[in-house]
Amino acid sequence: MTTRQFWMTQASRLGCAFIVAMVSACTVDVVDNPGPTADEESAVDRGTWHVKDEYMDKSVQPGDDFFMYCNGGYWKSTEVNEEKMFQSLLLGQVLEATKQKVEALTLPSKTKVMADMQKTDAATMAAQRLSLQQAAKRVDALTTKQEAWQLMADLSAEGYNCPLGLMTFAKNGKVGFIFMTSHDPEYLSMHEWSSKRLAWQLANNPDLLAMVQPVAGGSRRSFDPGQWPMLVTMCNTLGIPLEDAYTVDADPFYNEVNMVDYHVSYMSKIQNRSVDEWKQVLKSAIMEDAVYFDNDSAAARFLTCQDAVSAFLDLTINYEASHAFAKTYVTDGQKQQVRELTELLRQTFRQRIEQSTWLSAASKQKAIEKLEAMVFNIGAPDEWFEEGLPNLSSEQTLVDDIRALRRSKLALKRKICGMSIQRGSFHQQLIDVPLATVNAFYVQSGNYMNIMPPFMSSPLFDSQQNDAHNFACMTIWGHEITHGFDTNGAKYNKVGDLGTLWASEADNQEFQRRTGQLVSLYGSYDIMPFDTGLKPDGVYTLAENVADLGGFMIAHDAYVKHLDSHGFKGAERRLQLQRFYQAFAYISCSKWTSAYAKMRTMGQETGGGLVNTYEKDEHSLYRERVNGVVVNSDDWYDLFDVKPGNKLYLAPENRVRIW
Repeated sequence: MTTRQFWMTQASRLGCAFIVAMVSACTVDVVDNPGPTADEESAVDRGTWHVKDEYMDKSVQPGDDFFMYCNGGYWKSTEVNEEKMFQSLLLGQVLEATKQKVEALTLPSKTKVMADMQKTDAATMAAQRLSLQQAAKRVDALTTKQEAWQLMADLSAEGYNCPLGLMTFAKNGKVGFIFMTSHDPEYLSMHEWSSKRLAWQLANNPDLLAMVQPVAGGSRRSFDPGQWPMLVTMCNTLGIPLEDAYTVDADPFYNEVNMVDYHVSYMSKIQNRSVDEWKQVLKSAIMEDAVYFDNDSAAARFLTCQDAVSAFLDLTINYEASHAFAKTYVTDGQKQQVRELTELLRQTFRQRIEQSTWLSAASKQKAIEKLEAMVFNIGAPDEWFEEGLPNLSSEQTLVDDIRALRRSKLALKRKICGMSIQRGSFHQQLIDVPLATVNAFYVQSGNYMNIMPPFMSSPLFDSQQNDAHNFACMTIWGHEITHGFDTNGAKYNKVGDLGTLWASEADNQEFQRRTGQLVSLYGSYDIMPFDTGLKPDGVYTLAENVADLGGFMIAHDAYVKHLDSHGFKGAERRLQLQRFYQAFAYISCSKWTSAYAKMRTMGQETGGGLVNTYEKDEHSLYRERVNGVVVNSDDWYDLFDVKPGNKLYLAPENRVRIW
């Protein structure tokens, strides 16, 4: 499959896109900045507190609707409509700030490509056509399918478009490869349809789980060379050790969506193609590059040449773009600060695990081992690999540029192949996901999380802001850590292979009971601040809700320790804790239409009854992400005077405790 299609299907795996991470909460009326008393002189109200009263609606009782109490002023003053169904205050600022930073960058490869695209003189056009025709002639000379495999690998190494590609993934604590077909529309269509449909069915009909039996643990080793001579040829030609190359049965995702048999069957079909079939497929793949300079070819694909080139660049220069972004906007000091704070979250989470009242000692030990093994990729890699930073200065035409960019991307994949996840996972992600992505996410199959720069810099996290705001933003990072222990993450061990977090069935059953409480809680809410009868899907959003709750609790505990260590007491300590809750809600300050809420919650059907899971979101809407979290935090009740009779009140015995 293409890189773009791969990442579309990976959306449910990544654990948390930017919407996932935006958990929320709020404050109550107290005297602002009262100043420390005699016994509070060590307490310093550091940073600027910029959350304005106008964002709030103090006519709403915090215990009735904490989201609206904190964000109701914004809701009242913000217009949404059919064209702009969703507006977000802080997230909008983050997106705009990131967009401006990206637009200010100059990327040498992009500049060269765009300049060469303007060369439409007859000589240049003829040279590009000749380049493709010469490669096609090499295909015509094939006499055996073994020669076809060798030529496919050679052409791939030279930067031509080829029907079999390499997808990086994490396995056994290292970066490995899966061979994927990247050309055949029959496979791509079937894969996308099956993945989306099954993912939706499993989320909406848990009884189907019994019908989907994954290969136990997937492959624990690379593929059988005797079964796959085509793949052996590819590995040997591209310089990839056989022990680092796999077929899809090694990836838990393909087991979970029941795609292993289909994929293995299809790869076998490819391997068994006749020479004539290989000639047709290889020539078709090579000549597809005409779409970048030939208007007739582009028109046949319903594109312009510029559209095709832009799409190609979006998929190919992410590593170079990330390198430029990091060198311009990410400092070592910034990375070190966030690294220290995430380690504080790790330490705090470990203490919460140790103090758990429902986990057995053996399960606690397994959870701690997984937590300690989790890799944190913060801001940008500490090292960059030249293989992924192409130099196009000697290339003559647009097609030359395109092949050089492909060679660079392949060279980077080969560079990181076999590396430990600790060293290679960030680079693995940046092949397809640029640093400027407004995102933070956890990858189950490698037990690592990435915090991209927009989620660790102003206007979100900022050392000039009040500590309460920054620790509230750290709930995003805690959310990602907790994904390793949610209803999906609990199926993976400390190196990211399929396994179990539970040392006993009793622990597993208790986890299911507690997560079931969360399903019921979220299912009881109304999605809009007024009664529409539209309820969240507590089953579909469960993993994200677990991560929201865990991320908040981790950051909350860390902030409490921070206040105590800095001498905050009495009214000042209470004020800062209230600010933490308010900042938590402020992160999610937003407004949406009923139509948007319905789309996000229920999804939309397309042809053949297939539910479009890119519309139905696995994350709860922001109101539930605020209210559903704070109601399970004990000190929220005291800080905001929430009592029985308030709509959000939960008796202590009904508050959900998981992590």
